[in-house]
Amino acid sequence: MTERVIATARVREVAGLFHDWAGLEAAVHELEGAGFDRARINMITSKAEAERRLGRPIRDIREVEESPRAPTDAPLTDEDREMVEVDLAGILAAVGSFVALGPIVATGGGLAAAIAAALAGGAVGGGIGGLLARWVERRWAERVEQLLEAGGLVLLVAVRDPAEETKAREILTRAGAQEVHVHEVERVWTEADLPFAKVQPDPFLTR
Repeated sequence: MTERVIATARVREVAGLFHDWAGLEAAVHELEGAGFDRARINMITSKAEAERRLGRPIRDIREVEESPRAPTDAPLTDEDREMVEVDLAGILAAVGSFVALGPIVATGGGLAAAIAAALAGGAVGGGIGGLLARWVERRWAERVEQLLEAGGLVLLVAVRDPAEETKAREILTRAGAQEVHVHEVERVWTEADLPFAKVQPDPFLTR
């Protein structure tokens, strides 16, 4: 079934390839400190999803870097994963409401997508906060390992002008990125890119 296109945009990005998570995370932190909004810092998130979207096997994750439908999302940093444990173990367990996810989802797509996947997979129940935190941690570690095996971690930074381009290049290079370069690509977002598109918080709503 064809996925409905929600939005398209032509973006100019500085791209860099990392061979370890620590380097990529250091780059993310420095980019944020330099004034880059989190919404403009993304990474290719899944080899399996890229293969599904392209309809063919992929040997190296860099093959999809400039594809309009490359699966990209905000990197899930250590601080994000800690927030899952703290906020969900406390707020969500106490309130017991799906609505309590709102402030957490607002922090970024990577975290929202991880929570959505956990909910869709039935990873919540008794001890909801701790269980979900462990699930997110495990799944993210698996995802990073799969990407490293597929060629590395591709970080993408959307830039608006030459000054930002230069700054992003310098930060990625300083953090250890290889093959740092600039490209322009027409990104396409569909319903599949919405974190909660397939989540049904209350099973009784379908009856």
